[in-house]
Amino acid sequence: MKTLSQTLEESLGDTLKETLEELLNTTIEVAKEENDSENDWLVQ
Repeated sequence: MKTLSQTLEESLGDTLKETLEELLNTTIEVAKEENDSENDWLVQ
């Protein structure tokens, strides 16, 4: 049987992992958009 701290650690770990993945994906999307707008400016 797991202790409370083990259970909490696992569920927090999963939540943290999901949050970090979402944050990373969002950061990548924003970086792509900013890069595209900079490229548009260079083309003009």
